[in-house]
Amino acid sequence: LLHAPELDLAASCLRVPTAVGHGMGVEVRCRRVLTPDAAREALGASPSIRLHEQGPTPRRAGEPDAVHVGRVRFVDPGRPESGLMLWVVADNLRQGAASNAVAVAESLRGPEA
Repeated sequence: LLHAPELDLAASCLRVPTAVGHGMGVEVRCRRVLTPDAAREALGASPSIRLHEQGPTPRRAGEPDAVHVGRVRFVDPGRPESGLMLWVVADNLRQGAASNAVAVAESLRGPEA
């Protein structure tokens, strides 16, 4: 999907019964130091992301068409180059693989369509 074979990715899963929604801890590493404030500013500029001061939960996130992000912080505050950790929550019925595939296709279609 990302066409980025050099992307270093590690994933883990913890299954907790919820009616809808899923949450994940995401570790982000960049070539240059990205501060939590700069990350929040960039994420906040997206119309489909809602920032939260605390960690959002599937039950309390609201707005099922948005992706909710909170707890943006350095992995290791003593080493800013260590990257960032984010807590991400989305409604898995509204923001699942199929709806994301449609959104990507619509974005690639361009304004002439």
